[in-house]
Amino acid sequence: MPETPTLDLHGYKSHEVENEVARFIADHLHSAVLIDIITGNSPQMKAMVMKIVDLHGLEAHSGLPGNQGRVRVVMYEYS
Repeated sequence: MPETPTLDLHGYKSHEVENEVARFIADHLHSAVLIDIITGNSPQMKAMVMKIVDLHGLEAHSGLPGNQGRVRVVMYEYS
């Protein structure tokens, strides 16, 4: 099974997050089923990521067992 593409946002400033997440989604939109975005435990960072994912019409899950600091994005549009 191929490794899930992962973007680690540690070290990014809040004003950089939107562009980095949007670029990462675009880079993997047609080449991955799932991507992971590491947010750490910051509720603000998670909210920013979830907003960007929602703008792209994708499904995301956070607070997954074993890794509370990750947002997992399902890379297909849902209606």
